[in-house]
Amino acid sequence: MTVDLALPTRSPSAHVTRTAEFPSEDRITARAREYFDIIYLPLEKYGRDSAADGVILPAVIYDSEVTKVRSALKAAVENGATHVLVANAGQIALTDGLDVEVSASYRANVSNSHSARALTNAGVDTVTVSPELTSPMMRDIAKTAPASVIVYGRIPVMTTERCIIRAVSGDKCVCKTKKVSLRDRMGAEFPIQPADGCRSIIYNSVPVYMADKRETIEKINADRHHFIFSIEDGAAVDGIISAYENGIAADFPIRRIK
Repeated sequence: MTVDLALPTRSPSAHVTRTAEFPSEDRITARAREYFDIIYLPLEKYGRDSAADGVILPAVIYDSEVTKVRSALKAAVENGATHVLVANAGQIALTDGLDVEVSASYRANVSNSHSARALTNAGVDTVTVSPELTSPMMRDIAKTAPASVIVYGRIPVMTTERCIIRAVSGDKCVCKTKKVSLRDRMGAEFPIQPADGCRSIIYNSVPVYMADKRETIEKINADRHHFIFSIEDGAAVDGIISAYENGIAADFPIRRIK
């Protein structure tokens, strides 16, 4: 038996949508509201009259937490959220019956066109391609499914069940007042941010940065360019936006899309 694995191709959107995720409302600057078409906040941080119009579902949702998350998502939609970023295919069902656009985050590990198509067939509107891929690989996926590519930001490398911030601060809750990070044997700093359920998200030591590589990004033909803001304050957020508007090279350690 011969199996045809070919997928139909598509034309990319004529307009590239700029999207961004922020860890909290206070990091969303006036310039960010103007620059980005869609802004996401963690579900637990979304409230009425938010500057964001999208929510990020938790990376980890146990069976015992499904009802709580579904209720919080419904409340966010009632308060104006129109976009949802899911971490995996199992979270798509949480959006059933809600008037929202569903996008799969980098956590869905979309590494080829077939995984992208499986997600879109399951109800996802846009997939984020794996940041581990090369630009030609990303381009191949964008030919077959609506695709988003991370063009800036620290990629989360781990979500821990235990609150690392409390562990390294002497069992004290200091996540709202202090910056905490892990340092490896080479001296690289991995920032830690709190997540819902007293979990911790460990971010990469350096961000993806492509402001001065516009040609590389444009050749991917992705429908969306996604930014991940994690430890940046308002001034840094505005600085990154300016860098991408003007194609400015970074003066700090970065990683590239090859």
